[in-house]
Amino acid sequence: MATKSILPEPVSAQFKLKKDAPLKIYDPKVGDIDFRVITIDQAQALVMAGNPYIEKTKNTITEPTV
Repeated sequence: MATKSILPEPVSAQFKLKKDAPLKIYDPKVGDIDFRVITIDQAQALVMAGNPYIEKTKNTITEPTV
């Protein structure tokens, strides 16, 4: 039951959207974000800011799993 992420590659390899995430959001720390054209840096900033719509995936190779 895997849903296709709207995140672009390679962002979708490292981050995933929650089920009810909209296509576009405004985040005060990052500004206007379109999840279809988001960069890894923007995704990381959203995760660090605690954005409720995006989270790190478990299969990230670049960071050790906790």
